[in-house]
Amino acid sequence: IHPGDFVICDQFVDRTKGRADTFFTHDLGLGVQHLSAAHPYCETMRKVAVDKCRELGIPVHDGGTVVTIQGPRFSTTAESEWFQKMGWSVVNMTQYPEAWLARELGMHYVNVSLVTDYDSGLGKYAAVTNDDVLRVFNENLHLLRKLIEAMVPALPATIDAAVDRGGEDGPAWDIPPIIDYVSRAAGLTPDEAYKTFNMGVGMSVICAPDDIDEVCEALTAEGFAPFVMGECVPGTGKVVYR
Repeated sequence: IHPGDFVICDQFVDRTKGRADTFFTHDLGLGVQHLSAAHPYCETMRKVAVDKCRELGIPVHDGGTVVTIQGPRFSTTAESEWFQKMGWSVVNMTQYPEAWLARELGMHYVNVSLVTDYDSGLGKYAAVTNDDVLRVFNENLHLLRKLIEAMVPALPATIDAAVDRGGEDGPAWDIPPIIDYVSRAAGLTPDEAYKTFNMGVGMSVICAPDDIDEVCEALTAEGFAPFVMGECVPGTGKVVYR
């Protein structure tokens, strides 16, 4: 794997600490929910991403593990060597809890990692700098845009559950508690609530608790149907709208 390559990850490793990483907070009233994280990424969307990369001539790796570090600092050499020995492919600072929160919401999710550097530098390679990251990213940003433009119309309207979970039996996103809550809060049927999140027509705004009413009023004035999900990050409010 080299700078400029794309990795369509199929696993993540969480090395972060202290991040709010669940929507099942106390104010939601649903208690602790233990959901499967065995297959965190959508296999159907991953296949589309890999196929479109190959069609566009983008160097791509089908599968890989992204290790999410806390940041903002880069890795030490010892950490980087450890990641490599463990067989992890990509280092990142944002995939967790983002990927997991998408799973809790029942959203099909794919990760496209654009490799920008060799981390802290291994063997003949120099350690990464912020300038290196920005330079390689900007050099390849046009390819990322082309990939997204090619992927969107190629995504299926529905996704088979067994395929999505790598052949496992059972539902792809077994999260009825959050869907039930959303459906009741928004006045939707469970099926409508699921489709609102899963098909990408549900959006959200995170704001200060004191601003929630103002945000809801502004969204309503624009023709949206907002409802409050409560605190997902300490000290904030979350407004979901469709």
